[in-house]
Amino acid sequence: MAKKPIQVITLAIFLSLVGMIITKSLIGASTRNFIIVLSIISIIVTLLTNFEHSKNFDYSDNKIVKKYFSKGTHESIYAIAVYCLVSFFGINVPPFSVIPLWFGLCVPFLLFIPGYLITNTVIPKKDEIELPERLGISVFLSLITMSIIGFAYAQLKHGLNMRIVTLILVFMTLFILIPLYLIRSRNIPLKVRFNHPLIERLLVLMAIISLILVILSGIYVNTLSLTANPGNTTFTIEGITASNSSDGYYSFDEGQEVELNISLTNQENEDVNYKVVIESKNESGNTTVDELTKSLKVNESAKIPVNITMTPGKKDITFTLYKNDKVYKIRHLYVNVGGESSETEGESSTSGGESSE
Repeated sequence: MAKKPIQVITLAIFLSLVGMIITKSLIGASTRNFIIVLSIISIIVTLLTNFEHSKNFDYSDNKIVKKYFSKGTHESIYAIAVYCLVSFFGINVPPFSVIPLWFGLCVPFLLFIPGYLITNTVIPKKDEIELPERLGISVFLSLITMSIIGFAYAQLKHGLNMRIVTLILVFMTLFILIPLYLIRSRNIPLKVRFNHPLIERLLVLMAIISLILVILSGIYVNTLSLTANPGNTTFTIEGITASNSSDGYYSFDEGQEVELNISLTNQENEDVNYKVVIESKNESGNTTVDELTKSLKVNESAKIPVNITMTPGKKDITFTLYKNDKVYKIRHLYVNVGGESSETEGESSTSGGESSE
């Protein structure tokens, strides 16, 4: 829609920022959600651009466009294509597919859309048959097409899954029936082709409503999941092999190199930047041993190796986990370096508390 490079760049930045704001505030800041939002915005802008340019575009110099689309295309074909894309997201892609909205998205593919396109491909001119006959044939052909696909799927998989059958109809409509209709009708003037204003408006309205409902379903599911499950991070220190005395201190030799693993699992429902600060604390003060950072995607795990050289004395080695620069959890390793060890009391394990914000 933009006319000049500066306008194109400005619009691109603006829409990207809008996508980031929507993703962050409504459906959670994750790469998947951000891509979904930008894809929806891109589809909408592309369709608006097509509608805008189709009014004034000169087809005379473009051989490919002239060959296939020189007579123009009714808005209902765009609407059906959009409905196919929206239905694919609503039926198959989480979080949109989590709630049973896909039952409603299935109905037009089972009862009308495939037969409507087949009928208009075989009988493209408006005066060849009456409207009631055309609609009746469309419904009949849609039911026949759905039955054939359902029967074939049931024979192959020994069961019937209407979600899969509908997805097959979606792909068949988008990649077979729409191209066949465009090829078949390219030599027929737009005014001669079948077109009914009410059906056009209903198909456009159906595409718009389905897009709104699918977006709202994704927002609802993300909001519900974030409210019901605020998320958590698994944070453990692994690799302690020393003996544990009765007072809870682990015994080490002076100068001993201890190899540990910091284990993190992100279950926070969003991508998180972590930082782990390791400090040695005793009566004389605190000393920072190491500082580590790690970024994890949702449900991603990582083990961060760390080596600690033991110095003499009793001390509390703390592992403080920061989530997005805020103190989240703390783990303690109480050590006695160079001291007398007592009898062990079972297997070694890290001890300590946890704090969160």
